[in-house]
Amino acid sequence: MFYKMLLFFIFINNFHIFVPSKLKKMLKPKKITVRFFLNKKILSCSEWTENGKEIFHYPLYVNVTYNRKNMQFKSSYGFFYTSMKDVEESDKGLMAFEEKLIKKVILYETNISSDSDKYDLKGIKDKYKIYTISIYTALEHYLKRKLRLTILKTKNELTQTLNLNREDSKNTVLLLYKVGGILFDNFSKVIDTSLYEEIETYKKISEFLPRATQYDFPTIIDWLDGSYKKKLNEHFLKIYKRKPELMNSMTNLIENAVNDKISPIEKINQRYSQIKKQKQIKH
Repeated sequence: MFYKMLLFFIFINNFHIFVPSKLKKMLKPKKITVRFFLNKKILSCSEWTENGKEIFHYPLYVNVTYNRKNMQFKSSYGFFYTSMKDVEESDKGLMAFEEKLIKKVILYETNISSDSDKYDLKGIKDKYKIYTISIYTALEHYLKRKLRLTILKTKNELTQTLNLNREDSKNTVLLLYKVGGILFDNFSKVIDTSLYEEIETYKKISEFLPRATQYDFPTIIDWLDGSYKKKLNEHFLKIYKRKPELMNSMTNLIENAVNDKISPIEKINQRYSQIKKQKQIKH
């Protein structure tokens, strides 16, 4: 039905046939406007030049307009800059990358909304931080939490020498897994079979999964809207065509890691739903 309406809309636009404005409004997609700016209300730091001039650095923010509603929030991957030109030169590709993600998030949110026509960006500030987490980071956090508990189960005094709460890129799941096998004699006995299998699967995934080093890595929203899932399945079919079980294991592991990361979104939705109901009661 939608495609018939779309073809009809193209037809009437080409041949200038009169059509009710309400129908045009239904068929025409709503515009998403994204504008980046430096939030000069928040000062991070300053530096002095050799000429004695003080230069200020500000965080990168985003202003989004959709359905006549505005929302401002901090960039997920931006840092602090002296000017917008500084953003373009020092972080090439950043703004284009985030603009693409923002539009994906809004389209995804409207698609799953019970009333997409009234979607008003509420909660987007909190949810955007989650949606833009890289798939690599989601997998690392998901497995690292399980691996920490396994290492602590060894009850070995050497666990105190490991900084298990460190979240930097060097302290990876595979490195902790390797260290666990070297330091603890009973490591293979305390590790669950399911976790062992997940880590072995992750080894396969890590061979081709890009990390957040350039602005072209897959994020949670890319998985949820199906774009990266489709790309990954095509990749799997080329390499693991005769290993359907391995393909399923890799897909399921990513799915579990993504679901683990997006679990707070339900609470965010509930919070804003309660606020909306309270406002309706007052009016």
